[in-house]
This record gives sequence, C-alpha cells and structure tokens, in this order.
Amino acid sequence: MRQFETDYAGAWKGHCKSRESAIMAAMRHVVTDGYVRATITDKVSGEVVARVRVSADRTSAHVEVIKPLRNINGSGK
Repeated sequence: MRQFETDYAGAWKGHCKSRESAIMAAMRHVVTDGYVRATITDKVSGEVVARVRVSADRTSAHVEVIKPLRNINGSGK
C-alpha cells in the first residue's frame, strides 16, 4: 500500500510507500520540474507529515518535517 500522498501545489498527486521516499521524490520534482511546493500527507491518519518548498528566487529548497525522521544508525544523536 502506498500510504503517503504528495500534492504538488494542486497540479497533481503522487503516492509513495514511505515518508522518506515521498520527501526525496518531492525534492526531485520541486527542483527539476519547476513546482514551488509539495505537501506530503499520511493517507491513513490524514496528517500532514512534511512540506517541501522552493524560495521565490529558486536559489534554495526547504524541507519541513512535522514529525522526526527515523534514526537509522541507532546512535540517538
């Protein structure tokens, strides 16, 4: 099941299995395809889990994660 839905500024919607893959896909589309923002939503809970946006002058991209990302290496740092 593709649990996460990404809305690209109302233009179209994408679906991913993990929040991390949705963030990476959103970054790729915002940077290369000219979108200005993307919102990633958990379809099960209905909560927004992340937002991706690009600055007005397209010199920087920002990711806002609503909940902390998983700690993969287990160091806790």
